[in-house]
Amino acid sequence: MYRCARCKEPVMNDPKSIGLQCKNCNCKIFFKDRPPIKKTLYSD
Repeated sequence: MYRCARCKEPVMNDPKSIGLQCKNCNCKIFFKDRPPIKKTLYSD
């Protein structure tokens, strides 16, 4: 799922399609929602 950059509303359509805009604010910039996963990295 993607989220609008301006109004933060979820967008169900695929933002890779040509000419997609947010239905609320007509913004064309989208961010992909990512789960809040904490990664632990170990160094040698």
